[in-house]
Amino acid sequence: MTKGFKSTVFLKIPVSLILIGWIVYKVDLGKVWEIVQHAKGWWLLAALCLHVFGYWVSGERWKVLLKAQGVDVPLSMTIKSYLVGTFFNQFLPTIVGGDVVRGMDTAKPCGSLTKSLTIILFERFTGIIVLLMLVSTGILLQIGRFKEVSYWPIFVLVFFVAATVIFLWMEGFNLSFLERKIPFKFGKAIIRKIDTVLGILVQFRSHPWPLVKVILWGLALQLTFILHYYLLSIAFSLHLRFSFFMVVIPVIFLLSMLPVSINGIGVRENLFVYFFAKASVSPEKSLALAWMAFVMILVYALIGGVIYMLRKGEKETFQEMEKVREEAY
Repeated sequence: MTKGFKSTVFLKIPVSLILIGWIVYKVDLGKVWEIVQHAKGWWLLAALCLHVFGYWVSGERWKVLLKAQGVDVPLSMTIKSYLVGTFFNQFLPTIVGGDVVRGMDTAKPCGSLTKSLTIILFERFTGIIVLLMLVSTGILLQIGRFKEVSYWPIFVLVFFVAATVIFLWMEGFNLSFLERKIPFKFGKAIIRKIDTVLGILVQFRSHPWPLVKVILWGLALQLTFILHYYLLSIAFSLHLRFSFFMVVIPVIFLLSMLPVSINGIGVRENLFVYFFAKASVSPEKSLALAWMAFVMILVYALIGGVIYMLRKGEKETFQEMEKVREEAY
């Protein structure tokens, strides 16, 4: 690993430990375990099985994007790659990351690793747009429920993002001039990635139907993700509206993506306790829900690990993956 990447990792580890230590200090772990023991088993099973549908939708969405760029791969390949990516995200997040693994999986059919990673980057971009759409819808349904919360910043953000995307798509704006004016290497890299995403977006002008399908699949995926947490809330007898989850879960997910801890560990748990407290949910129940959801992800991550170990002649070395990550990110 490069020196800069190592220092970033070593900064994230203590942040995760401090945040986990803080949340453990605030709650009664005995009560958390008692809540888990009294959870409704069939609802837990339903939440666990819902991930199967989620991986199928993820595979379909990725397949549509690849096909729109002239790359045809079987659905089974995209689903398996997602599972393997989950394994690397959960168990080896500081070494490679799931997106790098998926990029390497489709590099050959795409003809280049750059094209493969670019498609994945665009997939992430559309996912964030869908998340913002769901947050806006959820807020409209929740207005007046939490009087101490101001929703205007989120509305402004959604409007700004939507207006910017529409303008850049219609005008075919090029950001290369901005890259030349920014003196910082990190800033230049961000501009290049945005410009790359916009380049793909413009390609859908004459044939927008694949983009519409990607957005619809993304909407189905995020609703499945939110429904997963809603089912867990029923298992733990939280009695919360689905619209509450439409606001809170996307916000928690987006904030957990901030590169301040290892794989969002610590950040995610504290966010669950903070937001669910607004709905009068005890810290113990919030933490039980957050940790149960994490355990379920680990189940599928282990399945992805088995799939990776069973590959014949396709397993890349960690050195190769590490190099790709450093070049891409």
